[in-house]
Amino acid sequence: MDDQTREKIARVRANAVKLNLFLPIVFFKWKHLRNVVRDDQGNIISADVIAESEEISRSWMRNAFNHLISKSGGKYPSDAGSFGDSFLSYKGMAGNIRSSNTFVFVQDGGSADGVNVETLKGYYRAANLSTNQGMKVGTGVGAEDFDSFALGGLISHGVGAGQLVYSACTLVKSLVGNVYKATWSRDFTHNRAAGPNVSVGEAGMFMYLIYASTPSYDTFMFLRDIVTPGPIDMAFGDVLTMAYEITETYP
Repeated sequence: MDDQTREKIARVRANAVKLNLFLPIVFFKWKHLRNVVRDDQGNIISADVIAESEEISRSWMRNAFNHLISKSGGKYPSDAGSFGDSFLSYKGMAGNIRSSNTFVFVQDGGSADGVNVETLKGYYRAANLSTNQGMKVGTGVGAEDFDSFALGGLISHGVGAGQLVYSACTLVKSLVGNVYKATWSRDFTHNRAAGPNVSVGEAGMFMYLIYASTPSYDTFMFLRDIVTPGPIDMAFGDVLTMAYEITETYP
């Protein structure tokens, strides 16, 4: 990210604070690592950085906007069967349009009360090897689209051809002064010795939500970004570390 972009972000953030606007700014970061060495606990202690990037994410999806409006506006997503302009609904990553006569809750590990949002399946949190929610990567290189609900070509977890091993998707958060920061991160490892290389062109953040009181669950894409410069060509043993840093500055 160049200095000019950083200056623009600073001006936008200052104006948002002045006008008392809620404006979460998201930074999309990644590193492509090779010759990775780990300690006994599996933590990376050294590696060669092949490439890295930090850019502002411009890709909050319609799902994210509808979620925020539903919560802050006090209106449940009731537009069954319709998704797009003038409709308040969610679209799952399999293409199912979800609406409800109740609010959409955060999945908290089994109950529909939406209280405990920091358990294993809360918000974007995902367990080791899980690809149901949290950060995911894909092979797609198509431009970001506000109405997108899935990656262009999801890369699944595993050690088969074209797969990557997904670590846990974890959260580090802080509130210092009037700036809140939530950083969600995940590692992706090419662990198939026989190859072939895996091409990563996109990333997204997926939230696991309860959309009915029965309860019923689905996974919804809230963010999607194209990897630039990219795509990333991952060979056996390579690790891709990715992070979404969401910040909000309070008035």
